[in-house]
Amino acid sequence: MASGARALAAAPDRRGTGPDGARVSFRCAHCRKAPPPLTKPVARVVHTRSKDYPAREVAQGVYRRVLDHGGTGYETVREVQLCPTCSLDPQAGHGK
Repeated sequence: MASGARALAAAPDRRGTGPDGARVSFRCAHCRKAPPPLTKPVARVVHTRSKDYPAREVAQGVYRRVLDHGGTGYETVREVQLCPTCSLDPQAGHGK
């Protein structure tokens, strides 16, 4: 193996690391900062769409087969991950 290839193989992978070299689980979609390790992200739904569900003759119930009449509902199209600080702002994550 050439010395250049050996140096590349030995270089640490910097993807997913913060400025101090610690592993980063996510970046806030609003402030773009990497929160401290073990910080849980707050998911915020920013776009939904209505959905019509067709009726099904046979659907699996918990204990027996049941008739599913279908109906309407909402599906999540896009959600973002925010840090706990930005999650307090009601407009965070919705774009400009």
